[in-house]
Amino acid sequence: MGHRYDALASPATPVEVHGVRSDADYLRRQRRLLSDWARLDPTTAREPFEAGSAVVEISGWKWIVWCACGDAPSASPAWDLARCGRCGAVYRGLVWPAAREALCAVLRVRPGRGARTWHPGETLERLRAENAARGLRDREEDP
Repeated sequence: MGHRYDALASPATPVEVHGVRSDADYLRRQRRLLSDWARLDPTTAREPFEAGSAVVEISGWKWIVWCACGDAPSASPAWDLARCGRCGAVYRGLVWPAAREALCAVLRVRPGRGARTWHPGETLERLRAENAARGLRDREEDP
């Protein structure tokens, strides 16, 4: 049986990852995660703080940013932010990939979330060539 993200038409966001429905819900979830970490290690007690912008990528069919603490918080295109539940960083004004829809179409045909990854700098042409080498074609290339 596949992962629940495998069936998604586009990469998972905080809605799918954390079950939140709004930025306010995401903030509550972030505070709860920070509290959980603080119970394990009181020296890590933190509050959310503004950390600036970050570059978004796709990992495991999730929109993520790499946090300075090493965690990979889920990013939301609708709210244009990511909230780290480990250190409290809040990233806003995210740098999203150009041609997001085309990028998702190319990755969507790959089997499973583990193969649906994109890093900044990877071009659509490269991803399409990788798909072609595996016998996969995205909808834009269908005859």
